[in-house]
Amino acid sequence: MDATPPPHRPLLSLAPLVAALLLAPLFGVALPQGAWAQAPSPCPSGGVLLGVGDTGLGLGHVPRVNGVRLNLRDRCLDEVNGLALTLWTPHTRADSGIREAAVGGRIRGAAVGLIPVAGTMQGVGVGLVGLVTDEAMRGVYAGGLGLVSGNRLTGVQAAGLGLVSGGEMKGVQAAGLGLVGTGGIRGVQAAGLGLVSGRTLHGVQAAGLGLVAEGGITGVQAAGLGLVSQGDITGIQAAGLGLVGTGDIRGVQAAGLGLVSDGSVAGLQVAGLGLVASRNMTGVQVAGLGLVAGDEMVGIKVAGWRLSAGARIDGVAVAGYRTTAPYQRGVSVAGWNDLGVQHGLAIGLYNRAQELRGVQLGLLNRAENNRGAFRVLPLVNASF
Repeated sequence: MDATPPPHRPLLSLAPLVAALLLAPLFGVALPQGAWAQAPSPCPSGGVLLGVGDTGLGLGHVPRVNGVRLNLRDRCLDEVNGLALTLWTPHTRADSGIREAAVGGRIRGAAVGLIPVAGTMQGVGVGLVGLVTDEAMRGVYAGGLGLVSGNRLTGVQAAGLGLVSGGEMKGVQAAGLGLVGTGGIRGVQAAGLGLVSGRTLHGVQAAGLGLVAEGGITGVQAAGLGLVSQGDITGIQAAGLGLVGTGDIRGVQAAGLGLVSDGSVAGLQVAGLGLVASRNMTGVQVAGLGLVAGDEMVGIKVAGWRLSAGARIDGVAVAGYRTTAPYQRGVSVAGWNDLGVQHGLAIGLYNRAQELRGVQLGLLNRAENNRGAFRVLPLVNASF
């Protein structure tokens, strides 16, 4: 007697179980927890690709598409080479109590929608509200309100309100309110209110209110109110109120009220009220009220009220009220010239020098190194 079982009986015995697995989701039947149950996937299927391989038209959650991917709300993107069109905000997932986008992936080509989101984007894109990438964004992009890149931002980008890069920002960018590049900014940028660089700032930049760089500033920059650098400032810069650099300031700079350097100032600088350098001033500097240098002044200096150097003045100094310096060589014109060692010419209402090696012209002239009646003279005093 042949004990071999019928060849198709095992398949028939599995048919009810296979049918249950296939039909249960359609009718909302919950399967028992066990070996057949699986945890819900954060990237469920639910898409259809009309095409061959990964090429064609992807509808819904199709991870990889070479062509066009159309989805109501993006989720679990792998790669799109072509057009990615999303009509609504992306799906989110709970992560440590914070709801964050669960999209990821890469879009190379065009990203269009309400808020296109991806890991990286390369190409062109438009977001009616904005665009967001976890990593780099390279190309031409525009966001109705905001545009955010978690890392590098390169190319041409514009946003109605804010534009933010978690890394370096490079190219041409504009934002209606604020523009921030935590990894440095290079190129041509403009912001309606504030522009902030977490590192250096290079190129041509303008901000309606404030412009701030954690590093140096180089190029051509303008700010409606204040311009501040945590390093050197080099080039051509202007600020409606104040311009401040913790390092040296070199080039051509202007400030409506005050210009301050924690280092030296060199070139051509103009300030409506005060201009201060902790170290040296070289070149041409003009201030409506006061000019102050911690060490030397070399060149042409003009102050509406007072001019003061901690070490010396070498060149031409003009002050409406008073000029003071331990050492002066050249020409000093002021209401009151109060000098230590004077080499050259002093013109004022009252001129005083501890040691005169030149000529004083004024109503009253005092040379401490002269003797007797020649120490204080009207109109002219001299010593060589």
